[in-house]
Amino acid sequence: MAAMRPFHRSALLIAILLLAFSLRLIPWGPNRFLEDEALYAYWGLQIATGADPMLDLEPVDKPPLHPYTLALSFLLWPAVGTIEQLESAARLPSLFASLIGIALVYSLGRALFSNELVGLLAAFLLALSPFDILFASTAFTDPLMTVFVLAALLAAAKDHLGTAGLLLGLATAAKQQGIFFLPLVVAVAAFKPSRPLKPAKPASPRRSWQHFTWLMRVWSQRWIRFTLGFAIVVTGILWWDAVRLQRPGFLEQSLISYGGLGPAEPSTLGQRAMDWLMMAGAFWASPWFNGLLLGSILIWFLGRWARALFARKDLEEVFDYRERATFQTRCSEVRSLLGRQNA
Repeated sequence: MAAMRPFHRSALLIAILLLAFSLRLIPWGPNRFLEDEALYAYWGLQIATGADPMLDLEPVDKPPLHPYTLALSFLLWPAVGTIEQLESAARLPSLFASLIGIALVYSLGRALFSNELVGLLAAFLLALSPFDILFASTAFTDPLMTVFVLAALLAAAKDHLGTAGLLLGLATAAKQQGIFFLPLVVAVAAFKPSRPLKPAKPASPRRSWQHFTWLMRVWSQRWIRFTLGFAIVVTGILWWDAVRLQRPGFLEQSLISYGGLGPAEPSTLGQRAMDWLMMAGAFWASPWFNGLLLGSILIWFLGRWARALFARKDLEEVFDYRERATFQTRCSEVRSLLGRQNA
């Protein structure tokens, strides 16, 4: 397939982003704050006004990145004099996160499949997703967490594991459930071929940092870079939680807010699975579209499997042909040698 011209690729991506932007503005006005949105906005205002910059007086059940992001949005917003202006300022980070996430999905599709059309199709489907459209017009923590997860996946796909660990840590700093994406990021990094490391330049005897070459060797290990990047952010989260006056900390408070955490009863697993399927069926609202998309994905996988199977058979036939040709050549050489000896 011929590569798409950069101008056409950029024009299509911009068109998808403009479509996504317009769709995400539709529910902006009619939907007012829900209870959790109002609570998160209040935390952000406490930080932005300096009334409680460390949230020492609030029983916070979320990590710090989201409320401080809302505080920055309030500080940058021209005016927050009315409830409507406050709601818009609090929802602006989610809108930006949603649009950036679409661009990241495009890049992730290109990186994983080496195909520009895959990236554009993935970006287009996300632009039309009702879930993403509705969450982009809220002040919930999920859009900020999701954009950092997508960025971590893209960094892992490009074998920038230090950056991937840092971004996954930021996803966890936005919402603690970001840690659940750790296996996915690790899987993407593990199945992508690693980039060859550039040979290190010989250190000059006059350079004082030559004594720390062992540190450079440690940093050259992919998974150590990933672990350090993730640990830097997690350490910052735990430090923030430790210096706050409010007890319990946000992790324990989240368990209190959600009514505890424990394994599900085996008798409820079937119903839980059906509930997840019903939620997945709402990804693009229409059951017909969901079925068409699922069928297309299945046909695509079957097509790749069939092409791989036929390619293997063709390769085996080529090797069989070469082996037969080599055998016949060797037989001719033996007959010729025997004929010379008889003569």
